[in-house]
Amino acid sequence: MLGYTLPARITKAMKMQRLRAYFSGQNLLTFSKMKFMDPEVGYTDLETAYPNQKVMVFGLNVTF
Repeated sequence: MLGYTLPARITKAMKMQRLRAYFSGQNLLTFSKMKFMDPEVGYTDLETAYPNQKVMVFGLNVTF
């Protein structure tokens, strides 16, 4: 998780107590010859393999 909280002088000017932006991700980098499939499945199970999914979450936490 990566986050940043704006300084208090900026948030006070916007009539807020706190403003925090954050990012979280899973499976952002996968090093494998299997470009679109889950490398943990193996080469013999390609018929039943699911695509490798990347999950990215962005958010704002605002306190008034």
